Amino acid sequence: MSEVPIFRQEWTGADGLPALTDIRASLLEDGGLYLERQDIGGSTGESWGDADAEFWMTLAPADLRRALIAVLRDGFSRPGPLTWTGLAALLAAEGIDTKQGSWT
Repeated sequence: MSEVPIFRQEWTGADGLPALTDIRASLLEDGGLYLERQDIGGSTGESWGDADAEFWMTLAPADLRRALIAVLRDGFSRPGPLTWTGLAALLAAEGIDTKQGSWT
């Protein structure tokens, strides 16, 4: 399956330059889920030392149903948007193992 856009936000950073956060998902051949986030511009350089940072997370096929229920339950009860860090913490609290990494 090809990538599916999940979230995209573009804005002008404090430096006056364009900035972007983009999150995409795709199903793996084994039935697992691959999530990828890319941050470009804005404060990315200040935070990560590079104008571009990428993060990824995979979930095993056996964990997808529990992850879906956890995300729905959280989404309907939280006061603000679910963040990348919040998703990782939510899945960990539910005992759902993820493999995570980043490139900068």
